[in-house]
Amino acid sequence: MKKYFTFLLILITCTSFSQSSFYYPVDIVYNEAGEEYYVSNWADGAGYILKLNSDGEIESTFATGLNYTGGLCLIDNILYIDDNSDLYGGSLPSYLKAYNINTGEQILNIMVSSNGTYLDLMDTDGNGNLYIGDTEKQKIYKVNLQTNEVSDFLTGLTNPYGVFYDYISDRIIYTSSTSSLSYLRAINPDGTGDEAIFYTTGYLEGIQMTENGDFFISSWGTPDGAWGNEPVYKSSHNLDWKLVISNDNNRPYGMCIGKDNYLAVCNWGSHEVKFLNLSLFSVNENLSTDKIKLYPNPSNGKFNIEMNNLNSNRVDIFIYDLPGKTVYMEKVVLYSNKMEKKFNLSLKTGAYIVKIKDGKNVYTKKLIVN
Repeated sequence: MKKYFTFLLILITCTSFSQSSFYYPVDIVYNEAGEEYYVSNWADGAGYILKLNSDGEIESTFATGLNYTGGLCLIDNILYIDDNSDLYGGSLPSYLKAYNINTGEQILNIMVSSNGTYLDLMDTDGNGNLYIGDTEKQKIYKVNLQTNEVSDFLTGLTNPYGVFYDYISDRIIYTSSTSSLSYLRAINPDGTGDEAIFYTTGYLEGIQMTENGDFFISSWGTPDGAWGNEPVYKSSHNLDWKLVISNDNNRPYGMCIGKDNYLAVCNWGSHEVKFLNLSLFSVNENLSTDKIKLYPNPSNGKFNIEMNNLNSNRVDIFIYDLPGKTVYMEKVVLYSNKMEKKFNLSLKTGAYIVKIKDGKNVYTKKLIVN
């Protein structure tokens, strides 16, 4: 699988972009049956939906004639799309549209809000309802897909960019975001029990969950206003710790888990979709990293690894970049239960995962090269 794709944008006096390229991608969904992705492109008021193949390559333009496209949600064969006629501070309405992905036919077009609105990410509770964040009116809508009735689910919020249904715990998770400190909050579908469950710096937006309940969360923006080194986090289901699995994003927004356990991340600021191999992060790093002493970290490619109390006299060492490519592999035979090894590798600047297999045990550690 191709790991990520960057499309260079050529700027001229009157800038134009082909509908066969990513242009401010906001959200992405994966159709498992067809092994294909759909990406919403914001596109400065001339939005469109791209269809990608299973390798993440652009295959075709699925839908055109949209405006500032926001969140996506795929339910069976129906693709739901937030379509904003205007940006923040505007007076035009926002719509929820839907297309049959098999026929391309538009089957729904309802106005969610008449003015002063901006619809962002959304999700379904699996019971015929959509929950959509409105970051201009600072609320979350609930849309009944049988009656097309739109109602206010929560109001008086702070930047509910991301909305996600946690089907394991039957709760709606949403963002409460500012540049300095942002929260994930959880509330029951009946509107009770609202509580903060996670916090960090930067604006939180995308939320995804694996089948075993692990969360992946995108964050963008910093207090100093810098762009281009923004993280995607991994956390447990109870959200009691966070691990940065990718820190070279440029305004990462919506995400989805796609083919072969890859996390697809829309990078709005750099006009690309990145694919991260989640199998590299299957081990709970909070429990495994203490076993590995890695220093200096960050390094320039010269670093040391020490491990004690090993359970096998054979150790397999792997180093991966974040898209999942193996950049180093070695099998080491030991004569004691301790390993001390020096490395001098030519690695590009960025983040890497060191994975060490000790018999049946697997330990991971993150390595930063600068």
